Amino acid sequence: MTPVDNDNQVKQIAAGAAILALLTALVCGTLAGWRYVPGLLGEWLGMMVGVMTTPFLLEASFVILGLTLVLALNYWHQRRTGDEWVDLEMPRFLPCASPASPDSIGRMSEELVAMNMVHFVKMAYGDVPWLRGLAHEFFRETHALMPQWLAMVEAGSFDELRVELHRCKGGASLFGFERLVAMLASRQNPPELETHGFDVVAFKQELDAAEKAVTEMTEPAP
Repeated sequence: MTPVDNDNQVKQIAAGAAILALLTALVCGTLAGWRYVPGLLGEWLGMMVGVMTTPFLLEASFVILGLTLVLALNYWHQRRTGDEWVDLEMPRFLPCASPASPDSIGRMSEELVAMNMVHFVKMAYGDVPWLRGLAHEFFRETHALMPQWLAMVEAGSFDELRVELHRCKGGASLFGFERLVAMLASRQNPPELETHGFDVVAFKQELDAAEKAVTEMTEPAP
């Protein structure tokens, strides 16, 4: 743990302890001092204390109080720091994640390869034959889905096709099929499929190239 992380942990514990101490003081002070509050406010506090300390309602009262406190703190934290979305950065695949809208596979960056062998071996976690088998299953399923994609194009079901291509891109990213990922990402934006369509022939060529690379691959030395 770094010094910065340690300081943040200490601050969080201190803040939590301070909140609990404040809540304890508030509850104890209300239970002991509501009689000294004059007027209508004192009567209301007395009624609430009586309800909250009823044997059958005591546990539920403190559960509701704690839940309200947690929700209030969470709301304050979100207003202060924003939503807790995290962007995952993959520098080697950064060109694939960018929808550059190439008109054909030939216009893609020369830095991209049919299969990134280093990424493939890394994702295998020591069991390359196992991941190679999954890759071949990915190829079989993708070939089987391509006629359905053609039918979606002819029917104008572009939203449904976009979902299918997004799923395919996720599988291709797992195995390190960079050119496939780039091709699918180029049709990610809503206008792209409607305007430029989807070149199934070029996609099949890249799919075959990735399959050939997996079949012929040799595991690099560690």
